[in-house]
Amino acid sequence: MRRCRRPRKGLHANDRQGLERRCRYGARGALALERLSRAEDGRIAYRMKRPLPDGITYLLFTG
Repeated sequence: MRRCRRPRKGLHANDRQGLERRCRYGARGALALERLSRAEDGRIAYRMKRPLPDGITYLLFTG
């Protein structure tokens, strides 16, 4: 089971570093661009960080 990354407490009013960390986390991309590639058939392939339980290591997107 993966751990939730949401903060367990709020930020202190003077915690500028904490606010910057939270803003960076919210502004990051949904997919890691270095894991994207184009498959031989033209579809977009996304390499997973870890294999799924059934052994799948790539997700293929059409479009």
